[in-house]
Amino acid sequence: MSPVPVAPFIVGVIAAPLVQRIAKPIARGAVKTSVGLVMDVKHASLRAAEGMRDVVVDAAGKNDAPETASERPTDGVVTPKKRTGAAKAD
Repeated sequence: MSPVPVAPFIVGVIAAPLVQRIAKPIARGAVKTSVGLVMDVKHASLRAAEGMRDVVVDAAGKNDAPETASERPTDGVVTPKKRTGAAKAD
């Protein structure tokens, strides 16, 4: 006849509440920390996206603005002005 496994059962009954007292706060802390990190990353990404939107709007605004003579790039190429229809030489 084999011996009845009573010792592991008793150890489990005694150890389960102790493990629960230790593991529960650790698990709760891990969950709170991970949720906090997720929220921080979410807020940081929203701030970065807002900053990028501001940069894009500024760049688009500068591209849409009419150029003045001093802002035009000078690379040595001169563009001729358009003639009006009144001065024609034949």
